This record gives sequence, C-alpha cells and structure tokens, in this order.
Amino acid sequence: MDSKWWVLLGVVLAGILLAGETVMKILSIPTYNAGYILAALSFLGAMIMGTRRK
Repeated sequence: MDSKWWVLLGVVLAGILLAGETVMKILSIPTYNAGYILAALSFLGAMIMGTRRK
C-alpha cells in the first residue's frame, strides 16, 4: 500500500475515534479517555507512515 493511503486511513480512523469519544461523553458513558488516546496514536502512526521513504 502506498504511504498516502496509510496516512488517509490513519487520519480517518482518528476522526472516527474522536467522534465516538465525543458522543460517549455527551451520553455520559464512561470511556476513560480511551478514544482520545487511540485517536492520538492513530494520528501519530499516520504521520510516521507518511514520512517513511521507500
């Protein structure tokens, strides 16, 4: 897979996780900030995959 697709996948996944965490906070469901942590890791992974050279 090309690195641009990894970046797109990571950013989209981070957006979905952030949206899910926000919905859970609105509904007062305890998540222990797992969505924020996973979104940050996903975004970091996308940045790392985007900077890798072949």
